[in-house]
Amino acid sequence: MVTKNILLLLLILLIVSSINGNANSNPIEGKKTHTTELNMDIFSFLRQLESNMPLTRQKITDMGFELTKIEKGTFRDDYSAPPMALNDGVRLRDITLSVRNVESGISLFLMINITNKTITPQEMEKQLGGFAVLHFDGVIVSGKTITYAKEVGEFGIFALYDQNGKDVLSNVSFTSVEPLEQ
Repeated sequence: MVTKNILLLLLILLIVSSINGNANSNPIEGKKTHTTELNMDIFSFLRQLESNMPLTRQKITDMGFELTKIEKGTFRDDYSAPPMALNDGVRLRDITLSVRNVESGISLFLMINITNKTITPQEMEKQLGGFAVLHFDGVIVSGKTITYAKEVGEFGIFALYDQNGKDVLSNVSFTSVEPLEQ
């Protein structure tokens, strides 16, 4: 089960990513990126990610993400992928994969910002089911965003909604642990 500390860290990363994503900055400065086109709509795309949980770097690459390492650390590596365009007009941008070594394997945190489509929490729940508002005891979260979470086994999907945009989905993230090879 995902612990509250991990969920708090993920929520903070989600909010920071949303704030950084609003600046429209490219994590790889000076390098032009292309847009990958996928022949599926946003909900087919999200269901495909969910059905592949627990995610691995290989599964993410096989789905069409072209990962480029942007930062290497002692305990964490970060990758980015070029924007993606889906056939329903949705653009996926600021795609980041954070990889961290943990006791049980490799923890993955895939974050994707969504633009060009208004997706409400009700529509997300209808299409993917089972989301609930994420609450933390004693933690004050910005009134500008609200996070919904869904557990998939011991892993999670988080959907961050912008309250200024009247509950419009701004990004989705997936947490997973890739087991160590035996």
